[in-house]
Parts: sequence; C-alpha cells; structure tokens
Amino acid sequence: MIPIHPRLWALVVAHGVTDFAYMPQILLVYSLLLLPRWSTVDMLAFLTASVVHFARDVGWAGSLGLHALIGVFEFQNSRVASIALLMTYMYVLHIPHVISTASTTELLILIPVMICLVCFPKQTLLSFTTTVTRPTDGQSLILFTELHQRIITCHVLAREWVC
Repeated sequence: MIPIHPRLWALVVAHGVTDFAYMPQILLVYSLLLLPRWSTVDMLAFLTASVVHFARDVGWAGSLGLHALIGVFEFQNSRVASIALLMTYMYVLHIPHVISTASTTELLILIPVMICLVCFPKQTLLSFTTTVTRPTDGQSLILFTELHQRIITCHVLAREWVC
C-alpha cells in the first residue's frame, strides 16, 4: 500500500492518459493486459519498464541511480522514504517533462482529465485504484497491485514504441 494523498495520486494517473492520443495503435499494446498474470515476469517487466521510462527524463545513469536508491529504502523497510523519493521525482521531473513535450492532441486529452482527477479525485479514481483509510491516523492509502504494474508497463511500451 502506498501512503499518498488522492489528489497527488490523481496527477500520476492522469499523465498516462496521453497514450490514448494514439488510438487505435495503442490498443495493441494495452491488449497485453489480457495475458495471464505471472508475478515474477510482471515484476521484472515493471522494473525494466520503469528504468527505461525514467531514462528519458534523467538518462540511464540517473534512472538506475534513482531505482537503486528506491531499492535501498525498500530493503531497509522504509516504504515512506521510497515512496516520497519516487513521488518527488514524479512531480518535480517526470510529469512536467511529459507536459512540456506533449503534442497538442495529447494536451487536449491530458488537461481535462487532470482537472477532473485533481478536482474530484475520490470519485474519478475509483475506477483506477482502490483506496483504503488507515484506521490509526485516517490517512488514505493506495492499494497498488500487479494489475497497476502491468498498466504502467503497457504505458511505457506505448511511450517507447507507439507514441
């Protein structure tokens, strides 16, 4: 589970909708979601896709360094630190890079979706994620599943080979 505010998570979800500016070719990539699940393969594909995707923003060394640091935090059972690092990267570098390099068609899709997701995160995120509230402090937690990993892997494949 990921401790993150729904509005911040909404921005992460929203940046991926730029893929749909490339219909119908994009459907072939996302059809990979229909393949049977295999945890080890899904995890390796997700990790590889993440490294490749972030290398567009910060180069290979930067991407490998970022993922290594996240891995160190995870290994030390510091989930909050690893998520904080990843989300800081997403908001400071990745999402601004996506927006600044988006085509007009991508922006026509992205801007209304971002507005809806940020203004109404709990209502619109229900179809994308499952949130639970931690009883001890009332914090919203995002349940991040293998399906989410597969969606992100498809997003990266789409960005690298279709878009």
